[in-house]
Amino acid sequence: MPLNSSVKQGDLEAIFDKNKISCKLERAEYTDDAKINTQEYTYELPDTVDTYALIAQLKSLHESVHIRMWSRPENEND
Repeated sequence: MPLNSSVKQGDLEAIFDKNKISCKLERAEYTDDAKINTQEYTYELPDTVDTYALIAQLKSLHESVHIRMWSRPENEND
């Protein structure tokens, strides 16, 4: 998201909390020359979460929010 956006880390985490998503901030990068704020989270989605609704909630924070989500097998870390 753009550096000049009013979106804060707590805004993102409030959406995760509302959807009962456990998350951990893994990396935050603020780049003046690129004028962007990047935050990477690892998260675990409950089966009840509608992924499309979640993305819509996150995008509603700011018109320039860009979201990428990846999934990995449950046993990948074993």
